[in-house]
Amino acid sequence: MKRTLRWLPVVLALAGMVATATPVHAAALGENKTLVVTAPSEEGVGIQAFWPTTCQISTASKQLPTLRYVNGVLSWVVYANLGDLWLYSSFGHFCSVGKTKFVNENGFLRVRDENNAVRWSKGDGVGHHTIYQGDGNLVVYRSNNTAIWGAPIPLSNGHRLAIQADGNVVIYNSSWTAIWATGTAH
Repeated sequence: MKRTLRWLPVVLALAGMVATATPVHAAALGENKTLVVTAPSEEGVGIQAFWPTTCQISTASKQLPTLRYVNGVLSWVVYANLGDLWLYSSFGHFCSVGKTKFVNENGFLRVRDENNAVRWSKGDGVGHHTIYQGDGNLVVYRSNNTAIWGAPIPLSNGHRLAIQADGNVVIYNSSWTAIWATGTAH
């Protein structure tokens, strides 16, 4: 039996905090108890997201990621000018949506796919935390705050980090032009 709920606002619990996503067009509970959400994209085409779509972040973070469409792809978006986003390895912090799980684990910042295979990894095995900083840079740090790795981008407060459902993690400039990506879309 398939039930459909029209214009359901999706509320997501994030590390004990609550954020509200854009209202969706329709939500249905499938046979396997999976919540399937269909929402219009920026191009007007309906896209489905399969829950759980989750982001567990540190309470040291200055903002919550926003679930939105970027160029037609459902994404968790973090805006650099709104403050830092923290992911700690020891707490298993991550953001996942669609085919993408962006996680700080075992001293590495990684992108895992829908089968939990590692598609991209940076760090040295002792990375303690990752910060998407207010200056727009994505950096992996040791516990003594020594940088291990940083995304090779020019610094600017207009950047946005998008963890995308297509498997990719991308940093965009203020015009939504990609300036760095993990290259893991599939």
